[in-house]
This record gives sequence, structure tokens and C-alpha cells, in this order.
Amino acid sequence: MSCLRSISSTLLFGWISASVLLLDGGRSACVGYHLLCVAWYAWMDKDVDISYSAVQVNHNHEYRSSNQANFVDYPRYYRLHKNIRMFDVAYAATTCFFWFCVSCFAALDICSVSLLCLLCVGLPSPAYVRLCFFVAFLINASVALNSDAFCASWGACLRAVSFVMCFILDRFQCGPVETHVLTIIFLLLFAGEPTFSPVVLVPAVAPLVFARSVFRLRPCFLLLSTALFATITVMNQHG
Repeated sequence: MSCLRSISSTLLFGWISASVLLLDGGRSACVGYHLLCVAWYAWMDKDVDISYSAVQVNHNHEYRSSNQANFVDYPRYYRLHKNIRMFDVAYAATTCFFWFCVSCFAALDICSVSLLCLLCVGLPSPAYVRLCFFVAFLINASVALNSDAFCASWGACLRAVSFVMCFILDRFQCGPVETHVLTIIFLLLFAGEPTFSPVVLVPAVAPLVFARSVFRLRPCFLLLSTALFATITVMNQHG
């Protein structure tokens, strides 16, 4: 991808994500997005048909006949994989919680945008990117301290934290099908119907995940673009 196309794509998806963050969460309207994710990850995880030549079959047979299975280590091997699977389940449940929060809570205000920038400062990224996040944090924090409605919505702050955490945890792709299935269940049980307009059909982190996986854009630049567009918008609102 050319440099100009990469920059324009980063700005576009950052603007989309910031626009969604500045609207109330879509709640159960986001179920369709998670259904598509379940179908996509399930299709990507399908079995691959691998064929072997006669030389490979003979080689594998000789290898198995010359190496006896060590049944003494089998219980340890079983416990290892059992612990890994338990970790996958816990990881999916944790990521599901953040997806749920991103889909449900209130729109970001000046305080939650400053918290978003502060969280991004601690993420692994180039020094100049961290400096941009820190400058954006100082600008938002100065406006928030002079605002009458300082931290008016704690739900918005939780949504900002969930946005960053969901973007970080989704990079590892640990149990993605289970994660989105649990999120669908949570949304249907606890979210309820959206009572606001316009209805957000996708979580705020979805455009960034799509841009990172499809267009191979750098995550730190996507987050920076989102933070800058959110900062500009809330500054205009308070201006």
C-alpha cells in the first residue's frame, strides 16, 4: 500500500471510529456485527485438506517406529493443554466484557476523551506518537478542568477504557468465535433495545479492527487518528 493511501485510510477509519465513539452505544443493534464476526472466524478456522506423497508417508512411518511414545509425560501434557484451554476461555470472557461495554455505554465527553488519550500514552508505540497522545491529553484535560460538567458520565469513561482494552486484546485473536458468541449472549440478555437515534450498528472499535486486519494499517496510527478526531470534535463542542 502506498504511503498516501495508507495515510488516507488511517484518517478515514480513525474518523469513523471517533464518530461512533461520540454517539451512544448501539446496544443490541450491534448483535449483527458480532454474528458476522462469528461466521467469519468460524470459516477461517475450517480444517485444511492436506495430502501426503508416498515419500512423506514412509518417512513419517519410520519416524513413528523409531520413537516410542512416552506415556509417563502424558498427564503433564494433558494438564498443559487443559490450562491453555482454561486460559482461552478466561481470555474470551474478558474480551467479551469489553466488547459489551463498547457497545452499550454513553457517548464520550471531554473527560473520557482525555482518559482515552492518557491510556494510549502507555501503549507500545514510537516516541513521537506517544508525544502526540500526551499533548492531546493535556489539551483535553485543561478543557475538562475548566468545564462545569467534569466527568459527568462515568459510563463514558468506562467506554473509553473498554475501547482501548478491546483494541489491544483483539490483536491476539484468542478464541475469537467464543468471544463474539459470548458478546451476543450478553447483549441480548443485558443490553436491551436502543432508545436513541441514530442507532449505531457496529461497536466503535470495529472500524479499527477491520482496517488493521484487512488493510494492514499500523495500530498506533489508527488509535492516534481516532484520538485526534475525537479531540477536535469535543473541542469544537466546547468552543
